[in-house]
Amino acid sequence: MYDVYGVYVVPKVLLNGPCDAGDECLSQLAQCVRGLCRCNEDYYDRQGVCGKSYYYYNNDNNNYKTR
Repeated sequence: MYDVYGVYVVPKVLLNGPCDAGDECLSQLAQCVRGLCRCNEDYYDRQGVCGKSYYYYNNDNNNYKTR
């Protein structure tokens, strides 16, 4: 794809959007995996942006949960 000045531009794809190997995902923490832009390992989709996964202790269930 070329912009109005004739410069080649790599398409940016939203998270969970369809992509090809040559496309770049809009989030810098994502990559094209099996045809979809997905967050890298240890990150998760947080309202369309890749956020760091972390755990917190849930006193009600006495276990750890991912947020």
